[in-house]
Amino acid sequence: GNVIPIAPGDVAPAIVVPGGWDDRSIDFQAESVAGMVTQNASFNCAAAQTLLRPRGWPHRDAFLARLERFMAMSPARRPWYPGAAERYQRLTEGRPGVRRSAAPGDTLPWTLVPGLDPRADDELYRTDF
Repeated sequence: GNVIPIAPGDVAPAIVVPGGWDDRSIDFQAESVAGMVTQNASFNCAAAQTLLRPRGWPHRDAFLARLERFMAMSPARRPWYPGAAERYQRLTEGRPGVRRSAAPGDTLPWTLVPGLDPRADDELYRTDF
């Protein structure tokens, strides 16, 4: 299986390409994407912030669950970038299905916002944390 990271800057996607995936390749690729997200607390323009998974892909939910597990293994970090905490609140507040990892003290949790409509003009598609 392949995950293609694309880094045009700001809200960079990771694209999952369906194929001959097994448990080992799902774990490997999910851990790789988790590293793309958590590196430098996700405060760089090449950080993966959008995950594209094919509809109907039999491993769609398993990949997301493993990604969430690997992200949670990385300690939460302080939002040192100016305005990050406020943007985080604005972009995640009131959204259904938001999944957050534990975040002690003055850190922000690793967060997944599943089920976004790719046709919508959603601020998450154009606003970097």
